[in-house]
Amino acid sequence: MPIKTQTSVRAMLLAALIVLMTIISAAPAYASGIDEEEAKALAVAMTEEYIYATRKNRPHDFSQFTSIDYLVEYVDSIVAEIQESGGLPSVNDDTFKVTVSVAEYKNQEYHDYGDYVRIMVHSYEEENGGTSSFGDYYYVIVAEKEGGGLEIRDWSLDNNGYEYRFRGKDYVCFDPDYWLDEDNAKEVLARARKEREIGLKTIWEQAQNNLMTQYSRENTEQPSIMEESSSITLNKDLIAWWATQNCTKNPPTSAIPGVDYCDFSQWNDYDDPTAPKNWDCTNFASHALIYGGAIMNSDSWYYYGASSSQRSTSWSDVDKFYNFLVNNKSTGPYGKALAYSDSLDNSLLFDEGDIIQFDIDYDDSDWTHTTILTGFSMTGTNTNEATVSGRSSTRSEDQQDDSRVSVVKQKRGYTRVRAIKILGCRK
Repeated sequence: MPIKTQTSVRAMLLAALIVLMTIISAAPAYASGIDEEEAKALAVAMTEEYIYATRKNRPHDFSQFTSIDYLVEYVDSIVAEIQESGGLPSVNDDTFKVTVSVAEYKNQEYHDYGDYVRIMVHSYEEENGGTSSFGDYYYVIVAEKEGGGLEIRDWSLDNNGYEYRFRGKDYVCFDPDYWLDEDNAKEVLARARKEREIGLKTIWEQAQNNLMTQYSRENTEQPSIMEESSSITLNKDLIAWWATQNCTKNPPTSAIPGVDYCDFSQWNDYDDPTAPKNWDCTNFASHALIYGGAIMNSDSWYYYGASSSQRSTSWSDVDKFYNFLVNNKSTGPYGKALAYSDSLDNSLLFDEGDIIQFDIDYDDSDWTHTTILTGFSMTGTNTNEATVSGRSSTRSEDQQDDSRVSVVKQKRGYTRVRAIKILGCRK
């Protein structure tokens, strides 16, 4: 190639490169319109507004954080559900303290005309001088609004029954246009309005009455003399003690000599650590039963290691654990299913060391969470409410440390509660 032609080609390439660099430099920077500190402050402020509204029944105004009326009504509806159902336990102005901090901040790019940030904030609540505490996570989408400035485009409770029932179990807080889809917004709000019209208290009562009817028909046979003679008594005090000692430990201490505790919240499948993570609550409860003297059933309820081939599904699955305990006629622990009621003196019905399970839906057969009953708290005349200890993951908001059942229900949006009264263990 002649020198003149080479020079011409080089000049053309250089000119093209200059044009490309000019275009790139002129393009808006990633999330350029978002002031990070302003976005964080907005996310924290709305979360604080929500916490004080639900914990202290304070007047609230979410419209100061967003121009989207559908989002305002949605968060209002969750607050109203909690307040109208009696609200979370009242707190003392002098001792109640809320700290909301940013746990994660991510720039996100969408479409051709804008960008947004996704912020995960963590709340830490303290009562009684710090002797009682609770944490939670919230996801917040912040984007630019018309006319300038920032606004919240979505706000979501993490792993909560309200979100599950209103938005659907597959919802993930990632879309800044979620509430701008009018048809979608109306469907979500219709579900929230319907539940609120019925009333969460009514839903709880109906769900519990249905459970009482169901369980009154089940497990009515008394153990035979042969079954009685082959049964050993579990130390339910030790079951409860192990649960209280380990519910906030990461990981808990294994109750099985020579076998490490596998925290299932860190992976779903031991053979594939990259698989979606699972919850640890029922695995935790199974360990507690072992610590109280329960014997494994080598066919139906066992744990020899974390691999799926070394443990039964009933060891760690909420419903399968329940089905094993209430139907077991051979080796291993067994019990009787009972519906739990806030209005009864539960200290007369249950013992420390029994099982309490929760559900986030009221017409669904798949239950959600397993805990150990670890105490009782007087809440009214002749009323002793159960307190529970358990853990779903390493995060503080997924751990219950001798927490009242009513608090767990309202914090996580649960609608149903059932109990398994542990009767013994067969050899």
